[in-house]
Amino acid sequence: MPVVPCFDPNTGASGGPTSGGPCPPCPPDTGRSWQVYKDFDFTAGVSQGPYTAAGGTNYVLADTGGGWSLTVNLKSGGNAGTMELINGTGLKLEGVNATSGVVSAAFLLSEEIPDLGYEWLCENPMCVQIVIDDYDIQGDDLSGFIVGLNNTTSYSSGKLRALFFQARTGSSTEERSIRTNGSNTGIADLPSLPPATRRMDFVLTDGDRMSANVYDNVGEANPATDFFDLSGNYLQCGSWGLSRNTTTTVYTSNMRLVFAAAQKLKCTIKAIRILQFKATP
Repeated sequence: MPVVPCFDPNTGASGGPTSGGPCPPCPPDTGRSWQVYKDFDFTAGVSQGPYTAAGGTNYVLADTGGGWSLTVNLKSGGNAGTMELINGTGLKLEGVNATSGVVSAAFLLSEEIPDLGYEWLCENPMCVQIVIDDYDIQGDDLSGFIVGLNNTTSYSSGKLRALFFQARTGSSTEERSIRTNGSNTGIADLPSLPPATRRMDFVLTDGDRMSANVYDNVGEANPATDFFDLSGNYLQCGSWGLSRNTTTTVYTSNMRLVFAAAQKLKCTIKAIRILQFKATP
């Protein structure tokens, strides 16, 4: 369909040169779609571990076919939990402290994105997706997760924008917050305890503006395409903002997906996927 300009360049009137009326609604973007840039399928990974979290140790995960490798930093935040990659199952992460603390896995995505740069990151929306199965709080109140993007290995500092969910066993609900470093903004509780299968999508637009959400009982799938639909598809996680005359964003280098299992959460990370919303080939 022809696109009607929103103003007459000769007179400045809205609605195009002939109508003089209000701008018509923008046509749907039918020329772009989600395309997988990289798929880290941990079910096809080479078995290794288990490893116990301590001060922060790097491990290199790889698939059996040699198609990918991924560096992960395993760290204890007052929780000496474990991580193990099991071929055919996925990457198992388990917290062991029933009163506090997290066991954190920070995946260095930027080393697997050779195209990563200012234009690559800003030109098309990008999604980092993590698919979780066997999600189990082990009956422990306040067990849950912090998950999001950062340019360090930390779950509480750097340039972290994330989601923070914790189960409340007494009320059979789940507390939910949007997190920036160590600060949380509470949002409406989930009116039930979490299910076994969950997917988290983190979409970056304009370099570092993040929209995100957790989709329950849903595994690997394409993200929603209405990045500003805050009524159901996404939560608004904010932006760090671009500097004047810059050629970088906060995630242009050292981009990491940080997943921190709080208290006694145990789960299996089935896959991490990097997608771009770009012109359909």
